[in-house]
Amino acid sequence: MPANYVQKITYSKAFWLAVPLIAANAAEPMAGMVDTTVIGATADKVALSGIAIGVTLTNFVLFNVVFLRMATTGWVAQAMGGGDELEVHRVLIRSLGIAFVLALLVATCHSSLIALGEYIFTAEPEVEELGMRYFRIRIFGMPAAFGLFVLTGWLVGQGRSMWVLRQQLVFSWVNIGLDICWVFYWSMEPLMVAWATVIAQWVAFGFGLVQVVGLAKLSDIRHWSQILRKQLYSWSILGSILSTNTDYLIRTWAFVVGFTWFTNMSASMGTVVLAGNQVLMQAITLWAFVLDAFAHVAESAVGQAVGTKSRSMFRRAVRVTSRLAMVSGVLFALATVGLGPWILEEVLNDTGVRAMAIRCLPWCALVPLLGVLAWQMDGVFIGALQPNMMRNSVVFATVVYIGLDLCLRPIWGIDGLWGAFVGYYVARGVALAVALPRLELRLFGATSNS
Repeated sequence: MPANYVQKITYSKAFWLAVPLIAANAAEPMAGMVDTTVIGATADKVALSGIAIGVTLTNFVLFNVVFLRMATTGWVAQAMGGGDELEVHRVLIRSLGIAFVLALLVATCHSSLIALGEYIFTAEPEVEELGMRYFRIRIFGMPAAFGLFVLTGWLVGQGRSMWVLRQQLVFSWVNIGLDICWVFYWSMEPLMVAWATVIAQWVAFGFGLVQVVGLAKLSDIRHWSQILRKQLYSWSILGSILSTNTDYLIRTWAFVVGFTWFTNMSASMGTVVLAGNQVLMQAITLWAFVLDAFAHVAESAVGQAVGTKSRSMFRRAVRVTSRLAMVSGVLFALATVGLGPWILEEVLNDTGVRAMAIRCLPWCALVPLLGVLAWQMDGVFIGALQPNMMRNSVVFATVVYIGLDLCLRPIWGIDGLWGAFVGYYVARGVALAVALPRLELRLFGATSNS
């Protein structure tokens, strides 16, 4: 991608950059939906609820290191905007080093994480036990999962949409294929879906690593000498990394509190509610990943605009990507209402779980409609490398969400639970939108810089 990419961005170009990312982003939650479908079609509500607990605890770990992708994207995009190709390659090496140190730390502390999960969740004992067994298996895939965050961020920062798609399709094909063969056709135990995900993560990481080694010329010894002319790690570099990632980490913790609260409150209302909400959360995850495609385009475009110090490029990047995302949010909300009941009837055998999921489907449909602003603003602030403003917005939204839940759920039950959860997305999007003028002032000053 040329350094002046943002200057050339149009609605058509942004759309076609987003299309491979839509497919790539949809592939991951689609794999999760296949997990849920396979379990729902072959096992009972205990297995489905146990997998829900295990997935939530696994996501707790993954959410806590997703800053690797966000920070890598911002650093790479701004380095590209500034025309520093060697720094683009240094970012890759630095971030992979951090990823594997963090994976080692998680492996060392996994017993404490399991104890934390047993303390937090209030599900039935057999459900909790199944969830913890699922999590123990997923630990083996953490190094590959963390590495995939880095590779994805590095490619997104450069706007290499097709490369991201290839990497994600490898993961999804392997994961879905193993799920169907092991659990659906060969009737192996439900926990084999965890092993399928672990194997798929390592295969996809190996494939992605081969891709980026060629792009970054890391097989060329002479190129390494150019990269190492500047220190990969120094106290100033580590200080900058620590500051950026600490803000992202606090933001992630606030997210984890919010989503764990939703799961725990669902569990407190019974296994049927927990299982039904788990199914709907898969749909929400799908829409979040799909709509994030436009946010990813914004990350790259905004980051390069900041790197070139152009206010007009920044404004155009925000405007073009946001309008496309808003239209898509409306379409996905309509698709949820129109196709949701039929899909739930087809994939869920348990009549109680199916009835609960269909009852709450209209709330689920509101999420892509009202949550798209939050996802899109995330892309703008990630590209601008302003994690402190993102941190503040999520902390604010989490406090608002828990307050709403405590007020609404005792009065309206399941509707109050979902109403508060939808309010979580609205609060986050509004908080970032309000901060947008202040972001522009911080980046470009009070006078126009075109």
